Amino acid sequence: MVEEKIRVSLLLENRFLRELLENYIRQNLSPAVEVSVNWKEADIVILGYNYITSNSEILDIVEEDKKLLILDYDFEEDELIILINLLPIKGVIYKDTSVSQLEKCLKVVNRGEIWIKRTTFEKLIKSNLAVSSLTPKEMLVVYYLLEGLTNKEIGRKMGITEQTVKHHINSILRKINKRNRIDIVLNFYRFKKLLKLILQRESLLAHA
Repeated sequence: MVEEKIRVSLLLENRFLRELLENYIRQNLSPAVEVSVNWKEADIVILGYNYITSNSEILDIVEEDKKLLILDYDFEEDELIILINLLPIKGVIYKDTSVSQLEKCLKVVNRGEIWIKRTTFEKLIKSNLAVSSLTPKEMLVVYYLLEGLTNKEIGRKMGITEQTVKHHINSILRKINKRNRIDIVLNFYRFKKLLKLILQRESLLAHA
């Protein structure tokens, strides 16, 4: 039986790491797994953290409905769940991934399934984020919290009352299962640039 081809593109900010992973895939995985230079021709796109958080092209990739994998950058489970909420991440390539696991990961994700640790998956299912994404206005509130604005300042920026800002914050806290605004900042701060890109794409935030 002929194996179905899986085309993989690597979008990593570190050239050395990118070339190392390209050679690793070519030398160790089956010939069915091919490395594609152009992400538009790939089935699966493997992403680096800096590429996700600072390159607006990531939103073009999402719109093309590519299957996304991210390299493990010591994400906390809560951070990973939030990232999956912001982008359609299908899986994580962990630091201890073996050759056989990597090939299985690619096959699983190519079928449209999820490849994350069981504990993270269980937490994702239990989280409200699994069934209820942040609204655009809630994402804008998160961004302004990351900017250090008060509720009153956020209300002025968004043209809403301070009470409505509090309502949005309470809704965000319920969705990420946290208790106060400091938790919002701690959980989202690594993804501030990505959040900004998303908000700018949705015309909710002016371009700098």
